Amino acid sequence: MLRVILLLSLGSCALFGGGKADDDDDDDDDDDESGGDGNTTALLVVTDNSSTEQDLARTLLLADLSALLPGDWRLGFTTVSADPVEGATSGVDPGEAGTLIGPPLTPDTPDVAVEVQRAIACGGMCWDEDSLEHDPDYVCDEVPVYDGTVSQDYLNCLCGVSGWQACGVGNEEGLEAVKNNLCFGVDAPPESCAGELATLVGGAGAHSLFSGASAVAVWVITTEGDSSRGLDNGDSDPAAYLTIYEEIGLSPVISVLGPNYADGEIRCNSGGAQPWGIDRYQNVVTATGGLYLPVEQEVGDDCAIVDIATSLERFADLW
Repeated sequence: MLRVILLLSLGSCALFGGGKADDDDDDDDDDDESGGDGNTTALLVVTDNSSTEQDLARTLLLADLSALLPGDWRLGFTTVSADPVEGATSGVDPGEAGTLIGPPLTPDTPDVAVEVQRAIACGGMCWDEDSLEHDPDYVCDEVPVYDGTVSQDYLNCLCGVSGWQACGVGNEEGLEAVKNNLCFGVDAPPESCAGELATLVGGAGAHSLFSGASAVAVWVITTEGDSSRGLDNGDSDPAAYLTIYEEIGLSPVISVLGPNYADGEIRCNSGGAQPWGIDRYQNVVTATGGLYLPVEQEVGDDCAIVDIATSLERFADLW
C-alpha cells in the first residue's frame, strides 16, 4: 500500500508551490533563463524510446507541445533509458542517465515547435528504419515541416543522416530517469542521489532546466509500466522514489500518459505492461498531485493512440 504521508508533503505544494533549484532567497531573477518574471515552470518530458513506441511517436509529433504551455516555461526532454551503457551506443547518449536531449527550450527559442519535434524524433523515440517510407523526391526545407508521415527522408532532414538512431533498452525506468534528472537539477544533491550513475555522467542540461524555476512539472509518455532499478519487480509502491524526490527539494508534479489500466484490467496493452509497473506510475501521480491518463483507447475491435494534444493540454491545465 502506498505510504500516504508523501501525499501531503509533495502533493500539497501544488504546481506553483515547489522548491527552487538553488538556495537563493532574494529577488534576483538572473537565473531565470526564460526571460520571464521569475514565475517560470520547468517541464521535463520523459519519453519511451523502446522499439514498441513508433505509433505513439508519430502521434506525439503531431501535438504542438510548445503551443500548449501557458506562461513562462523551460522545456527539456529525456527518456526512460537510465542505463548509460545500453542503448544506441555504449556511451551516454543524449536522454540517457540524467541527461537531456539538447538544451532546454523556452518560448523565445527560434522555431521552437520544430525544435520540440527534433528532440522527440531525433533522440526521444525509436524508429525501425525498414518500416519507414523513402521518398527520393523529398525536399529538405531549412525548417522541416511534419505532415503526419515519418519517412527516412524527413528524419534525415530533421536530425541529420542517421541522426535518429536513438533506440533505448527494453527496461523502461521512468522513475529512475526522473530521479537522475532531478538530482542534476540542484546545486547540492542529497546523499540519496549518490551512486554509480550519478557519478558517471554530468547533468549540465538538467541543471539549466531546473535552476531558478518556481515550479517543476514532469510528464511521462509511454505505453509501458515502470521497471526502475530502485524497486523490486512486482513492487507497486514507489515510496522509495517519492522520498528521494522530496529530499532533492524540487517538489515535482508528475503526470503520466500511460497504459489504459483501471479496475484491475489493462486494455490495449500494446507495450506488454505489467499491473504493478502501472500502479507505480499511478501512485506517484496521486502522491504528487498530477494526472494519469490512458495513452491508448479501444476503437471498435481495435486500439489506437489517443489524441495526445488533448491529453497534454489537460496536463498543462494543472499549471
